[in-house]
Amino acid sequence: MDKFTWWIAACLAAGAADAGAATIYRCRSYGGGHFWSASHCQQHKALIDRIASVPDGMPFDQQVAVAQGQLDALEGSMQAQRAEAARQERCAALLHERDAIWRRSGSGTGNVPLEQLGSDRERWKQITRQLAASKCPAP
Repeated sequence: MDKFTWWIAACLAAGAADAGAATIYRCRSYGGGHFWSASHCQQHKALIDRIASVPDGMPFDQQVAVAQGQLDALEGSMQAQRAEAARQERCAALLHERDAIWRRSGSGTGNVPLEQLGSDRERWKQITRQLAASKCPAP
């Protein structure tokens, strides 16, 4: 389904409450497969995976397309949230490592072996590039 068709379907689904909404069920069979049904999953000896409100009065296959579009949009949003959380965790880890290098070699104590200074300097550069590539906020 292209974006325009999905948008139309989503608008129809949003207005379903006004125009009369139907409920369809995404069922999960005990074998693990999924299917959509106009009747409760229990009647098919399956478990409910999702309940969707869709416009009443349209063919079942169109109702399924609307419900699947809602589900795809939800899953896309959840995937984006997981990706953002992973990015934030990565940023925090990089900043923590950079702070450790700063404390170790940038504090001016002079107790750091020269070999460590060189490797810390290289790692600092790598971290700086990774922070920029990950679009991490400046501390």
